[in-house]
Amino acid sequence: MNRTPHPVSAEIHTAQVQRVDLMIAMFERDTVKDHGYRSPAHWLAAATNLEIGECHRIESLAKLLRLEPEVRDAYASGLLDADKARQIAYFCQHYPRTMNPCDFEKARTILIDHARKTVATKATVRALIRRLEHLYSTGDGPPPGEDTTRNELFVSTTLHGRVVIKETSTPSPEHASGTCSHHCRHRGPKRTASQTTGLPSDAPPTPSSNSCSASKPPDSPPSKAV
Repeated sequence: MNRTPHPVSAEIHTAQVQRVDLMIAMFERDTVKDHGYRSPAHWLAAATNLEIGECHRIESLAKLLRLEPEVRDAYASGLLDADKARQIAYFCQHYPRTMNPCDFEKARTILIDHARKTVATKATVRALIRRLEHLYSTGDGPPPGEDTTRNELFVSTTLHGRVVIKETSTPSPEHASGTCSHHCRHRGPKRTASQTTGLPSDAPPTPSSNSCSASKPPDSPPSKAV
């Protein structure tokens, strides 16, 4: 069963499609920076009342639909909404490497036919995408969740303008040592006991309050209640 949107909703969707097409044209012409904007998202934020986060989402959707004309046509005709079009277009750009072109076209058609139904949601589309990835991940290579070549770094800003970076991969020993040397202060060469205390190097350590071997005072017996 397909969706039959209300005429007002259809007009809103048509305007949203035109906005995405405008963003795609900005990418193809590359004239936004000539007008003083860093990206089409910043131009959209200045030209509308939308927040910069929503403008970046529209910009990312335009980037994906620009590379996937079939998904773009389904979105423009009203068969898909923006979220499901984003999911399918992202899968088309990151499909399993073991999938041949014929199977890729079939998978794209299956996703579009499922997403256009009334019962389809983002969760069901995501589950179908994971099923396709699992079906074609039985060959050579790591599964999609462990494929480091498919991982991406997402950077977002908080309400106060701070940048939030989430690291998903485990750093290598070389990278970890470099990170430690970058954040830790430089510690000079180790000094011997004779240089620090003036005692011979073979002298036994003296107890101190900061030493782990310092004697611990005995615990006082618990007081009895009168």
